[in-house]
Amino acid sequence: MSPRERRRLLRLLGGAAALAALLGLAAGSGRGDVWQAGLADFLYAPGTVEPSSRVTIVALDDRSSRAFIGDRPVTTRPREAFAALVDRLAAAGARVVAFDLLFEVENSQDDLLADAIRRAGNVLVGAVGANPQAPSQRPGVVAYPVLEESVPAIVAAAAGEAHANVSPDQDGVVRRLPLLIQYRDRQVPALALAAVARYLRRPAPLDEPLTSGYLPLAGRQVPVDSLYQALVNYAGGPDRRGKSAFAVVPMLDVVQGTADPELLRDRIVFVGPWSQQERDDRLTPLGTMYGVEIHANAAEMLLRGAFLVPAPITLTVASVLLLALLTALAVWRLRPALAGLAALALLAAYVVAAALAFQQGTVLNMLYPPLAAILGFVVLNAYQVVFEQAEQRALRRVLSRYLSPAVAAEVSREPDRVYLGGDLRTMTVLFSDIRGFTTLSERTPPRELVALLNEYLTAMVDVLFQHGGTLDKYMGDAIMAFWNAPQPQPDHAARACRTALAMGAALDRLRRDWTARGVPTLDIGIGLNTGPMIFGNMGSVLRTDFTVIGDSVNLGSRLEGLNKEYGTRIIVGESTRAAAGDAFLYRFLDLVAVKGKTEPVAIYELLAPAGALPSEREPVLAAYARGLAAYQARDWAAAHEAFAAALALDPSDGPSLLYRTRADEYLAAPPPASWDGVYVATHK
Repeated sequence: MSPRERRRLLRLLGGAAALAALLGLAAGSGRGDVWQAGLADFLYAPGTVEPSSRVTIVALDDRSSRAFIGDRPVTTRPREAFAALVDRLAAAGARVVAFDLLFEVENSQDDLLADAIRRAGNVLVGAVGANPQAPSQRPGVVAYPVLEESVPAIVAAAAGEAHANVSPDQDGVVRRLPLLIQYRDRQVPALALAAVARYLRRPAPLDEPLTSGYLPLAGRQVPVDSLYQALVNYAGGPDRRGKSAFAVVPMLDVVQGTADPELLRDRIVFVGPWSQQERDDRLTPLGTMYGVEIHANAAEMLLRGAFLVPAPITLTVASVLLLALLTALAVWRLRPALAGLAALALLAAYVVAAALAFQQGTVLNMLYPPLAAILGFVVLNAYQVVFEQAEQRALRRVLSRYLSPAVAAEVSREPDRVYLGGDLRTMTVLFSDIRGFTTLSERTPPRELVALLNEYLTAMVDVLFQHGGTLDKYMGDAIMAFWNAPQPQPDHAARACRTALAMGAALDRLRRDWTARGVPTLDIGIGLNTGPMIFGNMGSVLRTDFTVIGDSVNLGSRLEGLNKEYGTRIIVGESTRAAAGDAFLYRFLDLVAVKGKTEPVAIYELLAPAGALPSEREPVLAAYARGLAAYQARDWAAAHEAFAAALALDPSDGPSLLYRTRADEYLAAPPPASWDGVYVATHK
């Protein structure tokens, strides 16, 4: 991992940790609890519902209401009908009967109902607390200064009295049930709690005194919050959606004796309103249910022991941190689109984990961990766009002065490639210089000279960048460039050869334009060499240059200077010719020991791409080849004749002119017998 990538990773992880800390603090403070509860509602969605074998609902539905109440107020509740209901339920063998309704208005037939309740011996009557008051300290039971009850005769005849209160959250959804409420000096159990305790044949709803966080029931610990409210693990959806977990039997059918007794025998039977007339419907995570359905679900949960517990805050914070860090890693390693998919995958995995945990009784936080993945992706990507990409753009602007746009973009993504230090790599270097520039500068006004030089350098650097070269520096009118760094370029030698030829073609176009404008024309010399070089960002901590150094670089500079000797435009070393391959045409020039070196190197003139040599050049090169062969054989006269033939075809052929002069000199004064044909350069 590069230092920059390490810094980037640490910044992203730090940002993710900071985000996780903020979300963890929000989770710990209880902010967003309503949103969390709403998001967790989908976990309740039931699949295939198994009907309960222990709980049944007897519904005071519209048909039953018309038969027993008619147009009278619902509060009148005809006692004879309910007395008959109790007798029928007792005869069917119901183990517990729980009334989720009140008989609060005195009636002349109260004793009739009270006698039936007394005979059954297993009837619980409901009550409803009003005007709740939070306890002075938690954990504590909510107190109700008012308790709406049935008439005293009915309450006295019942096996017990229990409250039918529910506790809607701030969004109006009933997710929890208070298992106890305080009324004056007594604690009143919930209808579901009292029914289950009696069903399990417990002498009292509670086995022992209350403990913090739990309520003792029949040898099991029911998890509750600080107000002794339990989350209801709904066994099924509303009966109206066909997903009820309970048999629902109309009260009229029971009273008339047409109900299936198997649905009543040895069960808890909740009796309650089942019509819009009673206005006893409530929102739940699974949809709108009647109050009696909520109590039935609570009783089924207590019987099954399928309790729900909110995930501890430590697990929530750990989940937030994990999702934030994993999202940061995705943003670090992947492109934005893939990082987004990774964040969605993490979110989906968390949802699956939440669903599995819910089945085991733990309600994971569905707000803050998902927010960690979502906000982590959005915030960290925004950070990259705003800060890192701005940094890259600034770096790219600087690099574009030296590198081609494509290479600049690549390096800006990994700027650690431009570090203070160097690496050894086989590369190709190019040197170019204007011939006769000093003379031109002496007779050209400075402003015109600068304009001419800028026009020339712009054209040359454009060609350089088109072929992926890296501009090392300007040295007055000279250009130094290289390939295979900072971005690897396996074909660096071929790129350099194409660049040199293209620079010559671009100069020819400039020369035609300059001639038309009356501007003095220029020519250039180019030297190419391939070999091991040290490249990197070199210099001091105050000023650096991205450059290359080494013997191979020095040789490239010497080759450029040799163009003056041989009258050529482009000279390449043997290593460049070998690396570039057969894609180009070359002419062997000489074995040269450049200044500062004793070992000779073979040098070549780069002529053209393979297959692109003008036909009129072929006779010249053929004559040159005959002359060179004679020259190396020390046949000075034959060499003179061949080079003269080449010059007759092309008087401007520099290498032929040079060798004819040498042949004439050796014809007049032959070299010693030890002569090996190596030319020793005496200047750069």
